Amino acid sequence: MATLGERLKALRQKNGWSQIYVSKKLHIPNTTLSGYERDYREPDLEILERIAELYEVSVGYLVAGYEDQLQNDSTKLNKEDLDFIEEYKSLNDEDKEYVLGLIRRIRKR
Repeated sequence: MATLGERLKALRQKNGWSQIYVSKKLHIPNTTLSGYERDYREPDLEILERIAELYEVSVGYLVAGYEDQLQNDSTKLNKEDLDFIEEYKSLNDEDKEYVLGLIRRIRKR
């Protein structure tokens, strides 16, 4: 599964844009965007929303790689979804695996 950084880089390249162009559109330093694309840094929710808008994808696609990339009412995340994502991102790898396992067990019911 692709990482957030890999998805960001692929979307930028798909549009034929340079890092400098995208960083100017997002009003962030080029070094910051480079850090996102290399998975060295993680954007906060405000930046994620701006990136999603720029590339016309959902935040869910950026964060989790959901296949339905196009932004529409059904793929936009609400505040509760975004809060969950922030909480999930703050977990260590072992706890993330536990949460994912729990979600999978619940979905199988």
